[in-house]
Amino acid sequence: DVSSVIGLDWQGLDDTMISIQWFQSTLLDHYSEDSTDDDISLGMIRPKRNQIWSFLYQQHFANETWTFEVLTMFGVDQHDSSVQIELSHMLKSNVKLWVSVDIFKGNKQSLFGQFKDTDRVVLGFEWGF
Repeated sequence: DVSSVIGLDWQGLDDTMISIQWFQSTLLDHYSEDSTDDDISLGMIRPKRNQIWSFLYQQHFANETWTFEVLTMFGVDQHDSSVQIELSHMLKSNVKLWVSVDIFKGNKQSLFGQFKDTDRVVLGFEWGF
């Protein structure tokens, strides 16, 4: 596997960060469904070349006690995607509460699409000690 990533982060606005990244991965030894190798009976679901774009928007509010974050990822080659939205609040310096939503789209055999029937809403807390 030969992988690379190129990214650009921008913090030009107060309490805001925007990040764009391009991920590329190529499998050097790739078996397809029509492979004649006896060890590979079903072939590989993952394509030989995979590209993903990501976009992150993060905003802090109220003296950084609240954070809103959206992370989207789009699989260029398999036309699948993921959207993750989170709102968090720092109650104390060691206690964080958050709610998040994860939404997946795409073909069942794609990276994100395999989770398309598992969209979810999550409530959580973190306690550091």
